[in-house]
Amino acid sequence: MGIRVTINGIGRQLSGLRLKRRLSLLAVARRIGIGKSTLARWEAGDVRHMPQWKLNAWRQALGLRPVAGKESR
Repeated sequence: MGIRVTINGIGRQLSGLRLKRRLSLLAVARRIGIGKSTLARWEAGDVRHMPQWKLNAWRQALGLRPVAGKESR
């Protein structure tokens, strides 16, 4: 199944960074390859756990480095 991460509080932080960088939900969602509503749920904290590759895709869409770990999609 791979590494799963708990994202409590991360959604709010990454949402703030997205807004600071003046990126829309749609723009970031497209970079990740997900729907806008899915990203909105992530930012709102409606998802408690997610595979590490998803978190890394989210971070990279915002110009951040991926979280360390060994997992493939």
